[in-house]
Amino acid sequence: MAKEDVMIKSQLVVEIADRAGLTRQQAKAALDALIQTVEENLIQGRRVQITGFGTFEVRVRAPRRGVDPRTRQPLAFGVVASAR
Repeated sequence: MAKEDVMIKSQLVVEIADRAGLTRQQAKAALDALIQTVEENLIQGRRVQITGFGTFEVRVRAPRRGVDPRTRQPLAFGVVASAR
């Protein structure tokens, strides 16, 4: 993936500001509020569904084994929870 194929947060803020007729500060505040709200709900175990955009939820992956590529020593990875 080329670097120009990725939109970073500051670019997203500019797009939101332009499309919604907001200042960049207002757009940043709105985006930060959205991100914070999604994070807080995920922490509480809730699923966040934004119709037409996507669903965010915490998924728990089972423990697994791996190998350190340098030393070839076995590794054990515990339970991992991640947002998807």
